[in-house]
Amino acid sequence: MTLSTQQLGQLNQAILAVHGAPDLHALATHLLHALRLVVPGDIRVVDFSGIAEVRGYTAYDPVRAISSEVNAAVHRYLADNPLYRQRQTQAASISDLLTRGQWQRTALYAQAYSQVGQQDGLALDVDLGHGAMLTLNVTRASRGYTAAERMALTLLGPHAQAQWRRLSQQQRISQAAWQALSPGSSAADVLSPREREVLQWVANGNTNAEIATMLELRAGTVKRHLENIYRKLGAANRQDALSRMRRPDF
Repeated sequence: MTLSTQQLGQLNQAILAVHGAPDLHALATHLLHALRLVVPGDIRVVDFSGIAEVRGYTAYDPVRAISSEVNAAVHRYLADNPLYRQRQTQAASISDLLTRGQWQRTALYAQAYSQVGQQDGLALDVDLGHGAMLTLNVTRASRGYTAAERMALTLLGPHAQAQWRRLSQQQRISQAAWQALSPGSSAADVLSPREREVLQWVANGNTNAEIATMLELRAGTVKRHLENIYRKLGAANRQDALSRMRRPDF
């Protein structure tokens, strides 16, 4: 199975959308947009479970696609969904696992899916590590999904996983760096007040141009501050400088 030129273009746009998420809080919105690009459907769902940072967060597109009553029924009768009984490491649909009659006899169908006119769902589970899981799901009013749609969703999974891990690491580094650079810390004795301020914004993920605007400096001045920071910390680059801030000898 190969994707057409158009499908490859849509997949590439979806991948760019995922990697364009600036932080963990924005990732769900970017994932919903990516799903819209690769799998036509009526309702898109991004569900995080077992994750302290987002605490069982579920996002829908459209935002008001389902009522609170239907949402409660989805979670109440989750065991009826064959896609959730076993993790789907390759994109799979309800119609792959249940006949129409079997599916329509479930409480989940009666109390949730039928209430919003949905007949099928295509899902992929992405292992985020340490017991955390991301589920990407697209439902529609008709049964069945094409091989290309399945492939596109499956190929999107590793990018969602990679971006989650990158943003998680960025958040941990950012939090540690802000703490390490607070007044009274050992790092405060190594760097000047302005250098600490610049590095705090680096930890926040801001570019040189953004830092220059916020601190009312020239971009070249920000660059010189960073060069001084690297020299004082013995760092090779921005990420290295932030990593060194977490070391106990600083």
